[in-house]
Amino acid sequence: AGLLAFHRQDGDEQWRTTFTIITRTGEDAAGEVHDRMPVFVTPASWSTWLAPEKLEKDQVGDVLDLLDVESRAVASTLRTRPVSRAVNNVRTLDRRDAGLIEAVTRGGGDR
Repeated sequence: AGLLAFHRQDGDEQWRTTFTIITRTGEDAAGEVHDRMPVFVTPASWSTWLAPEKLEKDQVGDVLDLLDVESRAVASTLRTRPVSRAVNNVRTLDRRDAGLIEAVTRGGGDR
């Protein structure tokens, strides 16, 4: 889940766009990799999440509960696998190298 915002800065006529990825405590396999994970929204809840109306105070809890249920459900389906340590070096990795996400055997396979 994320938030998209448009705003003008100090009388500037040009609109600026910002995007925020909402995170939460890592769960299941995602929690094994990192202590935070993105909040997940499934297609079944897109219309609720993307509704353009401002939420009333009494609706906020329902939306937060929905995000919690959705995130836990998706997190329970995630699986991890060891990959090359090369993914840890953003200065030298080639982002187009599909081999970066290929499974490697534990204790070996580092490039």
